[in-house]
Amino acid sequence: HSSMSDVYTELKECDRLQVSRAIHRALHQCQTQRTARDNDDHCYVCGERGSLLCCDGCRHSAHQLCVGLFQLPSKGVPWYCTTCHARAVVLE
Repeated sequence: HSSMSDVYTELKECDRLQVSRAIHRALHQCQTQRTARDNDDHCYVCGERGSLLCCDGCRHSAHQLCVGLFQLPSKGVPWYCTTCHARAVVLE
């Protein structure tokens, strides 16, 4: 019995690159259809409400300081929670 990660690991490098690109295209398409209303109303780090930064890859939202950002990303620059960022690093 193999898991999805085993299947991904067994792919040739060029196949992994194609899978990674397909996933990134699909995520980008989903992101362009998302709005801030789609994200959680509570910080995924501390659980409190307030002025939240919305993840461009999932429903997570977080306070700027809870995720260690000293300044907000520039307008138009996507921001990803630690889960989505870790997932993207693994896929690359």
